[in-house]
Amino acid sequence: MARSSHDKSTEGGRKRRLRAASPSPDEADGAPKRKKAKRAPKKVRQVVAEGESSGDDNVPLRKRPAKAIKKKKTRKKAKPVRPASSSSEASDTDEDEETYLHIQNGSGLSTAVKVPAKKQPRGDRHLRSRHLWPEDKLGAPWLPATAKPMSISEEIYLLASYIRLQPIEIEARRALSGKIKATIEKQMAPTSVTFDEFGSLAAACEPRATFRSDIDLSMERSTAKPAPTDDDPNDSTDNSSSYEDEKDPVYNSGMSFNFATSTTSETDSAPGISRAQQARFLARASIGLRQGGDYRVDVRGRAKVPIINLVHFVSRLEVDISMGVDKTSVSDQVIAWYAATYPVFNPVVVLLKEFLHQSGLSKPFEGGIGSYRLYVMVGHVINLVDEPSNAWRVLNLFFEHFSGPGRFQSSTVLHLQIPRTNVRCEAEFKSIFRIRECNTLFQLAAEALRTAIRAPKRGPSILAAIFCSADLREDREESVRRAEAVLFAPAPKPEPPKKEIKDVRFGKRHQVTSTKKLKKLQTKAKPFPRTPLRTATVVIDLTG
Repeated sequence: MARSSHDKSTEGGRKRRLRAASPSPDEADGAPKRKKAKRAPKKVRQVVAEGESSGDDNVPLRKRPAKAIKKKKTRKKAKPVRPASSSSEASDTDEDEETYLHIQNGSGLSTAVKVPAKKQPRGDRHLRSRHLWPEDKLGAPWLPATAKPMSISEEIYLLASYIRLQPIEIEARRALSGKIKATIEKQMAPTSVTFDEFGSLAAACEPRATFRSDIDLSMERSTAKPAPTDDDPNDSTDNSSSYEDEKDPVYNSGMSFNFATSTTSETDSAPGISRAQQARFLARASIGLRQGGDYRVDVRGRAKVPIINLVHFVSRLEVDISMGVDKTSVSDQVIAWYAATYPVFNPVVVLLKEFLHQSGLSKPFEGGIGSYRLYVMVGHVINLVDEPSNAWRVLNLFFEHFSGPGRFQSSTVLHLQIPRTNVRCEAEFKSIFRIRECNTLFQLAAEALRTAIRAPKRGPSILAAIFCSADLREDREESVRRAEAVLFAPAPKPEPPKKEIKDVRFGKRHQVTSTKKLKKLQTKAKPFPRTPLRTATVVIDLTG
């Protein structure tokens, strides 16, 4: 008996797909023939079967429909209709939206705990994103409350005084540097170490320091040397300069820049000490700073000038400690001469420092323009301007001159020289890999200032067109609060005496040392002094 196809497919083993049964010869005569390669859709086959079963030859066959694109049916969500009377209440609730976290206890009751809103990070503060800056309803913070019509030069002086360091911030920086010095001296004992302050803490550099400036310290081993006398033949004094008054306090600057030039003899590292030795010495000095837990410590031993980079957690101040950097250079004299001769030098420099920081172009290792290069650029513009006593003319010419790629590019080298002397310095821009972005930024600043001046309704502040006053006010107030936290922080409580750890079974726990260490201690220890033996003389007479 032949087995049906159904029986074969239900047996164990590999199952084969069943094919459609071929029509009988009686049905094939009445039904139209179709090709084997193309199969009719399911609906058409059902219609054919119905026509054959009813015996009606007039039932038309449906052709295979073309593939239609299926469209998903989307239900329109009904918007909640709010009553007109509750419109004011709804606006109040939207403004005072708060997030609550419901915590369920063991009894099934939940407690609503208010979750503090996360502070959103600031967006791009570049001048090209000025339309995204937050609106400052309080106005420019550097202008007085009763602002009278003033010139742009006067506003530049007001903004510079607002950005400069305040006395409480200078005091906090000196207190922090003193704490760092004491920690390193304690760690390096018995090796004596001396420190020198330069940069923003130097007296000559305070007019050019902003509240964002870091602290620069120079550290070196103190070696006692006899002071040179007037008749000392080995006295090495540099008489190459033709400037006569060498004891002028203008030239006794405490600045130092780590930029070697072809006309100056600046040294980037301590004489007689290699870079690897400096890195090891700085790594040893950083051990004490890590133990306190008050700083984030990073020893950059592979840098051109090895430094210890610190960030104080409370004040957020950045401290750079180098070793043996030369603190007297010819470039200091040139910058000090320009600052003393032209009163507009310091205000324009302070304003441009904040402008570059706002755009993220103030750090040389990030491709921006550092302090020394900025000093040389401002001095170069002062030599070109027709009226160097006007701060607005100097600032406007700065933006217009350095916005052109032909005048300011990677191959540009700027020179500064004190008149009627051979004292000069220079700055090159090969390492500034974002110099094209600097060109665009200066061009946008010149156009923004020009538009603000020509506006039909001129506002009280022109410089607000290139500065985000809301962020500047917030950062300025936060800097003062952090300085107060450094000065008026409570003294650390003394640690309580540690209790003796006792063992339950054997009483007081004794210190355990290895046998090797005990042998060393026994050999180094002095022998126990023995008492002299008492001897007695006994005379025995054997004759009697």
